[in-house]
Amino acid sequence: MATSIKFQGVNCTLSPPSKIIGMQQKTGGAMHALSDKTQVVTCWRLSAEELAEIAETGVVWMRIKGQEMPPTSVSGLCMVHIKGEPAEVETEDDEETAKQAMN
Repeated sequence: MATSIKFQGVNCTLSPPSKIIGMQQKTGGAMHALSDKTQVVTCWRLSAEELAEIAETGVVWMRIKGQEMPPTSVSGLCMVHIKGEPAEVETEDDEETAKQAMN
């Protein structure tokens, strides 16, 4: 499953509701996000298996837990720009360093 990654402009961390059993383990817990009064934007790193499947099929699946469906977007292009430039994202090396620091 894709993992939420930090990106330039992140201003909050979202956690799954406690009533959604297993979500913490499946997502690794926190979702890094940029939130303002009109939107919440997150950035995800896909696994090698997911990237291979997308390359083969050209499709991406999205699931939103709950009863209401807010307007959503999925894109391979950056949705956050800082001073007119695409926001920088955390690299895989940054993620690995953070994981090692936690152990």
